[in-house]
Amino acid sequence: MKKLKLAILILVGGILITSCQSQTKEQQLTQKEKELLQRENDLLKKELGQSDSTIPNPTIDQFSVDKALVKKIFLQYLPNISDGRKLNSYTVDVGDLNGDNLIDAIVDYGLEPTSEDNGGGGNAIGEISGLVAFTNTGNKLVIADHSEEFGGNFGARNQLKEINNGVIFLEGLDYSEDDPRCCPSLKTTTKLILRNNKLTQLK
Repeated sequence: MKKLKLAILILVGGILITSCQSQTKEQQLTQKEKELLQRENDLLKKELGQSDSTIPNPTIDQFSVDKALVKKIFLQYLPNISDGRKLNSYTVDVGDLNGDNLIDAIVDYGLEPTSEDNGGGGNAIGEISGLVAFTNTGNKLVIADHSEEFGGNFGARNQLKEINNGVIFLEGLDYSEDDPRCCPSLKTTTKLILRNNKLTQLK
């Protein structure tokens, strides 16, 4: 009888030891999986240049803005502002214009003047220019403002150069005291911002 009890105790002890070893292995495996997952996350953060847990959700379909898209939308909008004039030139640039960390856009365009624009005179207008600002809502581009106010002078219109830190830079020419009307020679820079969805010049 004592031998039977001893055998039962040994058997139960063996089962308990095996169970504990199994649980320990499972815990070790779980810990290794956690460590591996943490390493993968750290590598991903390093690739993205991030130091904390701000990894973007890959399931979010972020609206992408590029110059080709801006051109397409601008050309669709053009008949509303051209009054039938032909497009002579345009320049597109993209950047955040309103501080919401979304990519917006600006188009600097020039229209071919008609004979009515020039009034039949000898001093013909080279281009009728303007700016169209687009803002990004997160899923589409919308027109924020259209302005012909910053075209420059008769002899040389302002031209879009870049968007930098939310500021739109235009370069052009102004008149010196000796310049004829056709030919301004002083280089100028005009700075604009988009304030309350309106293009505004910085003084």
